[in-house]
Amino acid sequence: MSKGIKLGKRLEKTIEDVMLVAGQLTSKGWAERNAGNISLDVTAQLRLASSGFKSYSFTRDAVVPACLAGRCLLVSVTGSHMRHLALKPAENVSIVRLEKNGYRVLWGKGVGGDFPPTSEFNSHLAIHKLLRERKSDKLAVLHTHPNELIALTHMPEFSGGNNCNKLNGLLWSMHPEAKIVIPQGVGMVPYHLPGSQEMARDTAAVFRRHEIALWEKHGCVAVGEDVDAAFDLIDCLNKSAALYLLCRSAGFKPRGLSKAQLSRLADFRK
Repeated sequence: MSKGIKLGKRLEKTIEDVMLVAGQLTSKGWAERNAGNISLDVTAQLRLASSGFKSYSFTRDAVVPACLAGRCLLVSVTGSHMRHLALKPAENVSIVRLEKNGYRVLWGKGVGGDFPPTSEFNSHLAIHKLLRERKSDKLAVLHTHPNELIALTHMPEFSGGNNCNKLNGLLWSMHPEAKIVIPQGVGMVPYHLPGSQEMARDTAAVFRRHEIALWEKHGCVAVGEDVDAAFDLIDCLNKSAALYLLCRSAGFKPRGLSKAQLSRLADFRK
């Protein structure tokens, strides 16, 4: 394992959970090459002074919001592969302590030297900022490329970010689980250059009302108490998209659950 802080049992378990999810993303075909990224607020799992670690500035246009200064994030490294993260986490993630103008690497890739966080770190920071301002219990942000959900965003009737009601109606109607697990539905972020400030801004706006967002023609982002919970949201929603496309490929347009059937699910609790 990498040099740096000594991991306690709780943090070791957290990293094991991240490894398992990375393996799931790989097996589902949602993490081609270096696709996808993960960040997780692990501040509560750490008790240490970080003054002995060198401070670095971000090389990209990521900006640390004031409310995140001093917090510690486990974050995947730019260029890392989920299939490698599933086996060798210390070479593909880092634990960093955020500061006003940069960060310190406490564990993993980059200890003793600079490291580049995920290229979409500004979107992660914008989401974590919103979660902390709301005193949310959501600590994990997961981005991946689920095939069927991305395919739906290429369809004219769902593209452009202006047809969320129609899209959610479809996804809820294809499987009761989607309505039960994601009652607030998914939000759509219109296409932006990956890693851009525009994408970070619009993504944070979506998470004011949702726990899962679609990046048009790109991928999906979800938040959860941990990475497993965030993964479950994407997995559940992608099942609905896959069922819809399966029916269409079989030559018919599915009727889906009726409005009355969906209404009865509103108060259902698992």
